[in-house]
Amino acid sequence: DYYLGEEGFIVLDDPLVNMDPKRQANTAELLKKLSQKRQLILFTCHPAHAELLGGATKTLDRFN
Repeated sequence: DYYLGEEGFIVLDDPLVNMDPKRQANTAELLKKLSQKRQLILFTCHPAHAELLGGATKTLDRFN
């Protein structure tokens, strides 16, 4: 809903990809806390990471 409003946003591309599972979980929790103050737009091609991060999701299909 915000995109360019509410004091900006942060865009991250696969922020959990090079982390072990414990660091992924810890980072996901930190990102969830940050998302309470700033809008985050996260891209990932890993369904498990999307599940960890939570929030609203949109699946992009490059063939459509």
